[in-house]
Amino acid sequence: MFPTFKHYLHIFKYIIRKCCSHIIPSQHVYFPGDDRPEFISFIVPRLGLVYDLSGFSEYPARVGWVVHRYDRYCHAGRCPPGRCIASDGGSEPYGLQSPGFSKASGTEATCSEKVAFLQSWLFFGALAEAHAACNLPINPDDYSADTFDTAQLNGLPLKLYLASKSSGCAGSEKLRKKLYAIIRQGQLMMTRASEWEDEYDYTLTQCEVLFSIQVLLRILSLALLCQFRQPVLNPKNGFDLSIADPAKDWKPEGQMSMMGFTSGRLLGSGWCESELWHSLQGFDVALAACYLNRPYAPKNHGRCSDTTCMAYQINESTYQTLHVEDDCKCEFVHVDPAALTNVLKKNMVPTICITDDMQLSVVDGKGVNYIAFSHVWADGLGNPSHNALPSCQVRRLYNMALNLCSVFKLNKGNPKVAIWIDTLCIPVSPELKQYRKQAIGLLARTYTEAKAVLVLDRELCHFESRKAPILELGIRILCSGWLKRLWTLQEASLARGIEGAGALYIQMGDGPAHWNRLNRCFRYGPSRPRQPPFKNSAILVSVQEAKSDLVYEMHLLTGMEDRLPSVRAINESRFGTRFQKIMNAVQNRSTSKREDEPICMASLLGLELQPILNARDADERTVEFYKLLREIPTAILFAEFGVPGFLAKNLTIAPYRWVPRSLLLLEQPMEIDNAFSAMHFAQPPLPLIGTCEDDGLHIQHPGFVFEDLEPTCIARESTILDTVDGELYSLSLALSDGSPRSIGPIGRCALIFKNDSICSGVLIVRIESEVVAPESGVCFYVVIVGHAQVKRLSEDTPAEVDRDARLGLGCLRGGSTARGQMWCVT
Repeated sequence: MFPTFKHYLHIFKYIIRKCCSHIIPSQHVYFPGDDRPEFISFIVPRLGLVYDLSGFSEYPARVGWVVHRYDRYCHAGRCPPGRCIASDGGSEPYGLQSPGFSKASGTEATCSEKVAFLQSWLFFGALAEAHAACNLPINPDDYSADTFDTAQLNGLPLKLYLASKSSGCAGSEKLRKKLYAIIRQGQLMMTRASEWEDEYDYTLTQCEVLFSIQVLLRILSLALLCQFRQPVLNPKNGFDLSIADPAKDWKPEGQMSMMGFTSGRLLGSGWCESELWHSLQGFDVALAACYLNRPYAPKNHGRCSDTTCMAYQINESTYQTLHVEDDCKCEFVHVDPAALTNVLKKNMVPTICITDDMQLSVVDGKGVNYIAFSHVWADGLGNPSHNALPSCQVRRLYNMALNLCSVFKLNKGNPKVAIWIDTLCIPVSPELKQYRKQAIGLLARTYTEAKAVLVLDRELCHFESRKAPILELGIRILCSGWLKRLWTLQEASLARGIEGAGALYIQMGDGPAHWNRLNRCFRYGPSRPRQPPFKNSAILVSVQEAKSDLVYEMHLLTGMEDRLPSVRAINESRFGTRFQKIMNAVQNRSTSKREDEPICMASLLGLELQPILNARDADERTVEFYKLLREIPTAILFAEFGVPGFLAKNLTIAPYRWVPRSLLLLEQPMEIDNAFSAMHFAQPPLPLIGTCEDDGLHIQHPGFVFEDLEPTCIARESTILDTVDGELYSLSLALSDGSPRSIGPIGRCALIFKNDSICSGVLIVRIESEVVAPESGVCFYVVIVGHAQVKRLSEDTPAEVDRDARLGLGCLRGGSTARGQMWCVT
């Protein structure tokens, strides 16, 4: 009898069971050696009530409270408590009565009494119940002390698992259901009933107590994950963690009140406004940042805005190169400029070899293992006058390069290590300006061909990263000065490495860390990262993915991908355009020299640099960048839609007055993405790309051309009559309160629609000329003069207004153009 498919399947399952029998369930959550604390710790006071350790579920009744919310385990527990997400109508709340509990005596409870009861029940009670379920002894002093340090919660999931394993209940369905019930009860009681308002205006202390309960629920969710024997969760089993899933609509009580305290605490502690609005997106992330100290970060943010940090700007005329120690007086070590130019003449990358006695020699980078350093001049490693650094800094750089190669085994077969750093390798003498341009033109090759790119940031170099929570690691990297500068984007994105992993390393206080772009993780040695478990369905979630959400790791991963996209990701964007990808990547970055912006962006996009380098000033360099890029999303015309004085933020060079002077300083970059999406999802899609030519930006867009050939003033509120279809519309100028009440007088004018309909945001343009082509029709050459919103007049428009408009009295008359109307914006 020949073996059947079922025989082979049984054999395969037997082999898998034997191979996996040694795997401890908790190792799906905590890999061996993974001893990071789960969360940033803080201390909360005990508000009065002492938990009596006599049972979790009955505790409210024992202390005189009545609970009004009950978990009905909607869809067998696959829905979060208090909200059904499996219904056809989307996410529907249920059972979130407010108040969720009250005093059994009928007397009205104060806010302080309610928070004290929640802390006693859902923090200390839930903690004690989890200990009892896993047979882990408790410390009674923790339940009666005046304060509780949440650092005691870090490491608890593994302790609970080991205790349950010792008692023989690890992985049992009974234990999983017990832990899951505690978590769901806490989430049900902590869910805010209102969409945008807390039940009370809580004090700061009360907010911190409520936040500590949220942290505990995440800790217990991690403890639950440790009890699963398989590396993949299946919601069919009735376990679907929603504590860390914003899609499940969990709105924790106290969140809205705490938001008011958080921004004040951060700004008062020296954080930058741009960090608060961009790097620390997410309530829990910003709140956790309040408990971090940043002694090595700049505190002077007086010139910063909510989009850009200016604290790392430098002035070359007053710049001072720093020594490793403040009291060091060692000599500067110089690089021979002639040696640099000799290598550059051969169109090669100059690198520096260093001897033990600090003798420097210049060699070309071909066939040499060299480490390229990426740094911020504000940290003191620049030199605007000479290709020189203090010998203490040179020794430090050399030692870090050697250590990096040793830790990650980067110099196999070639023990010699050279370094590249802009301060030493890009000529600075005025008479060598030609070679300076050439060295800048070689920057893409410099970072692409480097064995590794090592990031030096003053704050990160003092940060002990291995023992820090992953959220703290993410916050410190995403808020670092290095990530706020323009040039560092190019240096990081061009670090290629092998097999797509990238060659970007960050020097931390406890050694270098490798950002593995392919596996989206940090590594501290050459070991290969673990492969994710196989999932036979896209709807399944692995235990590691669930853990990543619980400990806020996704904040770091998505932030690193968005802020440091690879060159491939920029040039092969799945949605949007290369221009949008580079625009989003440079947001919240700054540079001391605006003329550097087009060079950096062109380098990342693989454009020819020489025309940009040869331009006379920053504006002309910007023009050359757009001409080289050529294909521009038409959405760029709406870049600063509605921003007061937007025309002053554009170039003044015709025919490029539509070009933003700087993408780094865009106030509303999302407007470009919004306009692009509106065009993309139109039916059928509108042409998304315009062409930048010598005479302007050529686009195809629907619009509206006014009949009046005489100069016209457009009031803040105007009426438009479309003589083609007889429809009436209202036009409202997109102006600030202090703007003039009208714009104009304007010669013959027109509107260009943001999407497929006149009822949208529109550009007000002045028609300068028109060109008629036999095959393609009329092309209007226009200049943007304003922004407006257009809406259809309501049916209850007064009859006299309707009559006068149709007679041409007090309204602007004109007609809609074809959908593919050609324009050249100058």
